[in-house]
Amino acid sequence: MMLETAPSQKPVGTLAYMFFFISLLFLCGAYSLYFNPIEITRGPESTTDIRRYLLLLIMLISVLLIAGRSGSLLTLIIRSKYHFLFVCLCFLSALWSVDRYMTITWSISLFCLYVFALAITLRLSGDAILDLYLKVGATLILLSIATVVLLPEMGIHQQSDAVQYVHAGSWRGVFDHRTKLGQFSALYVAILFFCGAPTFRIASRILIGLGALTCIIMSNSGGALISLVVCLIAGFVARSFYQRDNRFLFTLTILFATTIVLFFGISLFYATLDVLGKSTDLTGRAPLWQMILNILGPDNWLGYGYVAGFFQWVRPNLGYELATLPNSQNAYLDLFVYFGYLGVGLLVLFSVCEFLRMYKILNKKENLNILISTFTIYIFTIQISFVESFILEYLSFLITVFFTFSISNSYKSKKFAKKQIHLKIHDSIRMEPIMYSQMDI
Repeated sequence: MMLETAPSQKPVGTLAYMFFFISLLFLCGAYSLYFNPIEITRGPESTTDIRRYLLLLIMLISVLLIAGRSGSLLTLIIRSKYHFLFVCLCFLSALWSVDRYMTITWSISLFCLYVFALAITLRLSGDAILDLYLKVGATLILLSIATVVLLPEMGIHQQSDAVQYVHAGSWRGVFDHRTKLGQFSALYVAILFFCGAPTFRIASRILIGLGALTCIIMSNSGGALISLVVCLIAGFVARSFYQRDNRFLFTLTILFATTIVLFFGISLFYATLDVLGKSTDLTGRAPLWQMILNILGPDNWLGYGYVAGFFQWVRPNLGYELATLPNSQNAYLDLFVYFGYLGVGLLVLFSVCEFLRMYKILNKKENLNILISTFTIYIFTIQISFVESFILEYLSFLITVFFTFSISNSYKSKKFAKKQIHLKIHDSIRMEPIMYSQMDI
């Protein structure tokens, strides 16, 4: 079995596809429970264990997969310049980091994820990447449910957990925290709903979707329910933008929705928290953020170094009760800790450029499924970063998915617009031009 790719790509064999598949499973976090099911490793002490060496192995294999394609690689890096600059900034922050070794070590891990994303993008076309993500996601959902049923001491938070006892009874599946299971399932349900047809039959989509919804509910994560609504709205917006017939009516609708969010967003947010039974301080997050801002002060121009800024500067000043926190539970605030105003400025620049590029891609009307999935991942990442920081973790499934989909669209939107592959169908099914790979079974 081979994957048929665009004319500019080499065929991807089963071994390479399985490598991507297994590596993504590894990055989901299941390894944490496998190595240490109760005392989940958190913090800088995890940087020297076997997981980091496995990540280096993934990078080395990825380098072999992209070897000999320097021309395509250079073009890909140029078009993914913002991702590349972010990785470079992480290394550069070692110059002023409070712990240079920690910053460099974690930067190397982030670089490994970036190289892995480059390998996937070079070896798989857009729809093959979506197909890979859908199959990996389905596997994670099924494994999570199986872990809860067969190994509840691993799949469910326990009273004996070192730092997670307050979540006892909530599902975490093969992830190391209930929030990760809930948030991943929320994003997956939306992408499965809009883009799952080419990969799964309708019965399979329904069963997998019900399993993912069960994971969202049993994870007891209010944030996951909010993410589900946000992702579904993002998918509908992308589909409407792609298929719109009346630009004026569509633009008016978007402006109306934006106005509602700007003027009534805070009220709607607190009303949602009340319905979900959550505290208005976001489970202690709001006071924590204020404490961190007080520690940093107003003159935080360059920050205190990637990752090390929180572990070696912020956390020691939070007090004994918060001494086990791995991050600020706000990705934007973590970036401010790591890179100061410099990082915030680059984040704003990156966000504006990415949305302008997404607007241009949507106007080109290339591949509906890829556009919907990429736009949904963008919106999900922006939304989840307000209340979580796990996108910045050194073994982050989410940042790998974000890198891959974002770089794929950046690299292939112009290239595949001119070169289309036509699927040969011998039945009475209508032939449609496609710009992605299909499984030749």
